[in-house]
Parts: sequence; C-alpha cells; structure tokens
Amino acid sequence: MSAEAAAVRSGRNLSYFIRCLSMSRLNASLEIQMANTIKMMAAVMMMLGAVGPLAAEQRYICDEVASGGVKFVPESRSWGATTFRASNRYILTEPKPDSDYRQLAYIVTQIGSSHPEYSCPNRASEGGYIFCSGFGGSFRFNSKTLRYLATYELGFVYGEVPEDQTGNTPFVSVGLCAPF
Repeated sequence: MSAEAAAVRSGRNLSYFIRCLSMSRLNASLEIQMANTIKMMAAVMMMLGAVGPLAAEQRYICDEVASGGVKFVPESRSWGATTFRASNRYILTEPKPDSDYRQLAYIVTQIGSSHPEYSCPNRASEGGYIFCSGFGGSFRFNSKTLRYLATYELGFVYGEVPEDQTGNTPFVSVGLCAPF
C-alpha cells in the first residue's frame, strides 16, 4: 500500500481524500458539501459517543452521491424508472462491546437513526470488501476504494401496491466514504 493510500485509509489526510474526489469528476459544490459533512458528522458522532473505541480505519462516514430505482405511479397504475434525491448518510463501524449487535463485525447506521439499517457479520476480506444485509436489501463497501453500493429490493415483487404505499420502492444507491 502506498503512503498516500495509507494516509487516506487512516483518516489523517482529509484534504487528500477531497482532492481524490475532484479527480473522479465530482462537481465543486458536491466536493465542498462532502468535506463539510464529513468534518461535521465525524465531530458530532465522536462527541455523542455514538461509535465504539476503534482504530481510524474501522470507522467510516458515508455520503450518498446517486440513487435510482423504480416507483409505483398511481395515475397510470404502473411501475416506472426514477431517480431519487441522494441525501442518505451512514456510519459504518464496529458495534460497541456492550450493544445488542456485539456479535457482528460491523453495523451500518443511517445518521439520525438509533438502530442499524444493515448488519455485517464478517470482517473485511483481503480485497477490502465488507458485505452487509438489512431488511430487504444490502450494503456493499470497499475499504480500499472507499465506495459503497446500497440496495433495497422489495416493493415491486409484491405486485401493484395501493396508492398510500407508493414509498415501498426498490432502489440502488452509490456513495463515497471517508475514515474518521
């Protein structure tokens, strides 16, 4: 592993991570928003003690950058492709030793929630992959690329849904993470 990659993994060089984001063609406003979000949420989560005592490379804050899927359209009573506003943020961390989730290797919690959305039974593979599952979906993370893919796979398979349940929509979301 190069010294630059080690610095990004350890979370000691946030500015290097942000420069890497710009090389991947993210626009400037997303770059600034991501940097500010990462700094703010890392500080808040540490102050609140929401994560257990871990090495920096074992805690990640993740920002969704794109999301799409299908949704039920009541007017036509059919399903159609759609994009969703990318706004979800997650913390991927080891559970605290005294929590109900202590038997898991990692948990993924949406910021603002008190319960994990995804559970990860195994440590990262040699390639850096962490595979997690949740109700009706999955969360895949690579600690080397700092990218994730999250899915929700239910909804459509149930058949037509009543108009008051149009939020039960399958999706695929992708995002970027930073160690903290």
